[in-house]
Amino acid sequence: MKLCQGVLLLAFNHLCCALAADGPIVATLYGKIQGKYTSTAQVFTSIPYARPPTNELRWKDSVPPEPWEGVIETVADPPGCPQGIPCNLPLPELTCPKRVTEDCLYLNVFTPLSAQPDAKIPVMVFFHGGNFLRGYSGGLLYDGQYIANTSRTIVVTVNYRLGAIGFLVLGEGSDAIEGNYGFKDQRLALHWVQDNIAAFGGDPGQVTIWGQSAGAVSVALHMTTVRSSGLFNKVIMESEPIELTLKDRKHALKLGTDFSKELGCGDKDIACLYSKNITLISAVEDALLSKIVDPLHALEIFLQWTPTIDGVDILDQPFNLLANGEAAEIPTIIGTVSQEGIFFIYEASPKPLSRVEYDVAVVALFPLHFAAVFRHYPAPEDGQDCRMQLAVAGTDYTFTCPNRYAVRGFIDTTAAPTWTYVFNHSISFTSWGQNFTFCDGHSCHGVELPFVFHTAPLAGFNYSQSELELADHMVTYWTNFVHTGAPTVLKTTLKTCWIGPDMMPLTVESL
Repeated sequence: MKLCQGVLLLAFNHLCCALAADGPIVATLYGKIQGKYTSTAQVFTSIPYARPPTNELRWKDSVPPEPWEGVIETVADPPGCPQGIPCNLPLPELTCPKRVTEDCLYLNVFTPLSAQPDAKIPVMVFFHGGNFLRGYSGGLLYDGQYIANTSRTIVVTVNYRLGAIGFLVLGEGSDAIEGNYGFKDQRLALHWVQDNIAAFGGDPGQVTIWGQSAGAVSVALHMTTVRSSGLFNKVIMESEPIELTLKDRKHALKLGTDFSKELGCGDKDIACLYSKNITLISAVEDALLSKIVDPLHALEIFLQWTPTIDGVDILDQPFNLLANGEAAEIPTIIGTVSQEGIFFIYEASPKPLSRVEYDVAVVALFPLHFAAVFRHYPAPEDGQDCRMQLAVAGTDYTFTCPNRYAVRGFIDTTAAPTWTYVFNHSISFTSWGQNFTFCDGHSCHGVELPFVFHTAPLAGFNYSQSELELADHMVTYWTNFVHTGAPTVLKTTLKTCWIGPDMMPLTVESL
């Protein structure tokens, strides 16, 4: 049966190419976009969903694009938004942009080969991670072809402004830089989906927003603000660092003032900021990454440039809003991987951490709870390298425990169908790259991505047989959730479980 389907799919692909040799053309509200046919999907990359946020629009809310004449052709290598810190992500050739530009507000659409306008195909919109500082939507890791082909789902991946360009807060009055621009970019992209996805065969009434890490923070924020309501009807949050608090306006202004001074623009010379080139802005952004604005929240160094709690759009920490049920009552998946903290602790401390350094780090990172941390996470007896113990504490404190607490509150206060998971598989092939060998053999932050996208083969890696089954299950869990509101696979519903090759189930009570 699979062979027959493959032959029919290949025949259909040849037929499409014969009818439109240069690729499919779709008419959006703003103009026509031409994609390309692959053996498995229709692919449209670098679709503008906003005007370029350059010059006088640099620190302004994004606005829809100007209509264009003719046909825009798809770009094989989409650009990324400016990112000051070198994009030091695992396998940067798959996750980092080869070029960056302020003209970066583009999205990518992957549709099944057979997709036709008004086909009413469910849609997944993905927001990438990267600490709100790095990454982009065009990497092979986030390629949506496999999902589109095997599940008849449309995948949309979105660029949004990062770092100081996306989240700077400075000044007062009409010319103030208010922040949250990257977050508002995402919302404009969701409006674009509502207005245009039907032309690609999508159903604007069946849109799931989905993100990992900073992307999961973004999903939680959209879920908890009324300004994003009605733009989606399901959510998936992978590895939401929900304990890392977002800055309020007071602390965001303090960081913004320090940024402006470092840039040579004084306290609040807005015109001066607009005159600076992006290279200098990125360099200053980097210089402030280790600055702690709020001494009571030293963990902010892992999430420096973030959306701001402005009291208008974003009203409170996502943790509080979810735990109190102040969020959209819609089907929800939220989960973590089993060793989230390793990535951050070992990246921050490339050399072994002594017992004394461990004690100092615990007090600095957990100033209100250091005694409890010492009690529950004592340093190893030999005291030679305490990084793993700090990573375990960081995983529990930042990801596992607060996620479960928030989910409990959400379940208790809403009627929303909710599922949670822990992904505990370590990849069998070497995929982390030379700068992240500490993740080899571990279930590090981001480990689930090549499984939920099923993209390891695009990087030249081969799944083991059990991993191939795991990847198939993950894609089926996620896409059945998108289609039906319940993550099912092989007649089994994902309730609360540990996800690995053995698929060991846990009960809700085990949370």
